[in-house]
Amino acid sequence: MIEEKKSVQNSAPEWNLSDLYKSLDDKNIQSDLLEIEKLKGKFVEEYQGAVLKLEAHSLLEAIQLYENIGEKSAKLATFAYLHKAKDSSDSSIAIFYQNIMDKISKVESEILFFSLELNKFEESKIQQFMDEERNLKRYQSWFRKIFKFKKYNLSDEAEKVLYLKSTTSSSMLVRLYDETHADLKYPFSDENGERMLNNSEIFHYLTSQKQEVRKSTSRSISTVLQENSKNLTMIMNMVAKDKLIEDDLRGFKDVLSSRNLVNDIEDSVVTHLIDTVKTFYSKIPHRYYKLKAKWLGVEKMNHWDRNAPLPNSSNRVFSWNESRDIVLKSYNNFSSILHDEAKKFFDSGWIDAKITEGKTSGAFCHPSIPSSHPYMLMNFQGKVYDVMTLSHELGHCVHYMLSKHNGYLANDIPLTFAETASVFGEQLTFRYLLNLVGDDKQEKKSLIAKKVEDMINTVFRQIAFCDFEYRVHTKRKESELSNDDICKIWMDVQKEVLGGAFNITDDYKPYWSYISHFIHAPFYVYSYAFGDCLVNSLYTYYLTNGHNFSDKYLELLKAGGTMHHKELLKPFNMDLENKDFFSKGLLLISELIDELEKLENEE
Repeated sequence: MIEEKKSVQNSAPEWNLSDLYKSLDDKNIQSDLLEIEKLKGKFVEEYQGAVLKLEAHSLLEAIQLYENIGEKSAKLATFAYLHKAKDSSDSSIAIFYQNIMDKISKVESEILFFSLELNKFEESKIQQFMDEERNLKRYQSWFRKIFKFKKYNLSDEAEKVLYLKSTTSSSMLVRLYDETHADLKYPFSDENGERMLNNSEIFHYLTSQKQEVRKSTSRSISTVLQENSKNLTMIMNMVAKDKLIEDDLRGFKDVLSSRNLVNDIEDSVVTHLIDTVKTFYSKIPHRYYKLKAKWLGVEKMNHWDRNAPLPNSSNRVFSWNESRDIVLKSYNNFSSILHDEAKKFFDSGWIDAKITEGKTSGAFCHPSIPSSHPYMLMNFQGKVYDVMTLSHELGHCVHYMLSKHNGYLANDIPLTFAETASVFGEQLTFRYLLNLVGDDKQEKKSLIAKKVEDMINTVFRQIAFCDFEYRVHTKRKESELSNDDICKIWMDVQKEVLGGAFNITDDYKPYWSYISHFIHAPFYVYSYAFGDCLVNSLYTYYLTNGHNFSDKYLELLKAGGTMHHKELLKPFNMDLENKDFFSKGLLLISELIDELEKLENEE
């Protein structure tokens, strides 16, 4: 089996970043840095202190130059970040990344005045300019997002200081966290002997068929995380404090509000999402996990059994080519446009899926820049989960491909809607796989159960993560938190979401410290739950309005970040402020559990 897994991993592709730059030593890197510096100098000379004096056409010219600087900078940042994600353990890459980010941050700090001076315009004046100069309408959504931050902006000098200091505060804490985890090695032993595994490799064994392997894996993870708890606790405290300082300076009263503003979503909608999901704890995760405990033949599961495969479930390992074909066919069954855009990533070397030393764990799609294309990273091991992850991240990639025509400034997709295409892609692939198993009840049961678990992880686990962050960040207002303080909060929220079907022992306490989103982007996590509930509602609509759904859906993706959610969802007669909106999305998960219970009764 281990040889089969190695073969699958070796067949997975590694990306080719040459569409950005040929190498870290590419001479175009230095020439682009010089060009950015030149453009920045021109921009500062012509526009600093003069923005309010601009007329419609000269404002358009200023924005176009500003956008050009931003996209050139983003190209460099993308290249540096993707190299770091590929190998965080290489000190030369870390230095290259930091040097690039330092140079870009300096440039961005010097042109920061532009958005701040723009914010001093009356919105009616900008509307007048757009009426006079039709090409300005391209930036309408960007103007709207600038103006919504108006009441939270500080002085120009304070904004510049905060921006510059971020490179030695929040950004440096992210780097410290990533490099710490990249260096972690977990002891592991099985019938193939003893060895040391990295992050991506060790967590794979929590899905082993053998309980003893899952147990020993969990204990190994716990031991290593606990050994590093001093630094990881310090990082969490500093991230929370850094955010609290800035929130307080800007006047945000609630620890969630700044994230909600960035996500272009109202506080009330997010609160409603969180409260609704919590009311379904007993109806979905608790209910499902009781079923799973029964299938595993135990009264209570241990926390390391959460992702255990079901007895008699398929242990099939998918090759990379099989996974590619499954995802592309499932996309094509819905839309040839989705298929064609996704296929480009396989054909062009834009995916990195091989597990390698120092590579970041998990998966992501990096949007890169509109004049280029996104890049996708994952750690492929050939399980059904990996097929679904491939589908998920390709959804993100296709979303960015379809919306990149909006340009660098206007195509900033909020996190809440950034999960739409990815989760919808997963749903398409799940339904395709379900059709493949046909009347095989055991395979069908296994596949549905895995999908339910994925949805529980996407919705309920992420809301529990958000709850954990909320409690940590709120308590951090009072004082620094000890490792015990943080672990207690973690255990409390995990017991609430997992319910009585689990025996959650103390060795689960340090597991909070491997969730990178807590450090990379506080409160990012609720966007997964938002996206899943939204897609469940969209998919339900699709089942009853299939004749014209795909066209509407593609238009939603093409809009990118240019519309508010009220405009985006209007063609589907959906309103996030409807008190039943999120409940309807959660009912789709409940219906899958109904199907599992039906299959159980038929056995």
